[in-house]
Amino acid sequence: MIGYFDGNWERMDCQSFRDQGRASSAAVETGHRNITGTRPKRGGMHWSKVGANKIVALRAYTISGRCDDFWHEKANNS
Repeated sequence: MIGYFDGNWERMDCQSFRDQGRASSAAVETGHRNITGTRPKRGGMHWSKVGANKIVALRAYTISGRCDDFWHEKANNS
């Protein structure tokens, strides 16, 4: 863990990111946890890795307002 911080310290200039109006890592991590955890981790749910990845992708597209993009992508990959 310390090696990660030592090797990436210059990219962790939080004040610089705030000055540019970028989200903090805490906001990003909370959003990630909300998208990936809410549906797949409900009681009684059992998912394969493929199924969990698909529902998380669908939730991410829906929450970000890009649901039409999701279905367009799926139609083109079929």
